[in-house]
Amino acid sequence: QASGSAVGPTADVYSAGVVLFEMLAGRPPFLAERRTELLRQHMVDDVPDPSLFRAGLETTPELRALLVQALAKEPSSRFRDARDLLSALEALPPEAAWVEQRDESDATRPLARRPLVTRPKSRP
Repeated sequence: QASGSAVGPTADVYSAGVVLFEMLAGRPPFLAERRTELLRQHMVDDVPDPSLFRAGLETTPELRALLVQALAKEPSSRFRDARDLLSALEALPPEAAWVEQRDESDATRPLARRPLVTRPKSRP
């Protein structure tokens, strides 16, 4: 859409990917002061790992791959439509993302922070 190409269901997939990224990271995947720079980032830059922006966030490789596919630069590389994206989301394991609990004595820990899901007791 930013490049002037026709808009279809894959544009909605990209938008949903941006929202999912923001839900995980607490911020959009790309930020810039100037609109032209923001558009360039969306069109060219690789999708950053959301754990870079949220302390303690852990994600599985499957969830990261889903984000990369939803936010692919080339529309033909994305999920075909929202139904395919939903199927991929439903196929993720329940522990696809979690926030590590910090020590309660850590004064920098926001009071409202809760894990995205309960982290499994042990990971293989």
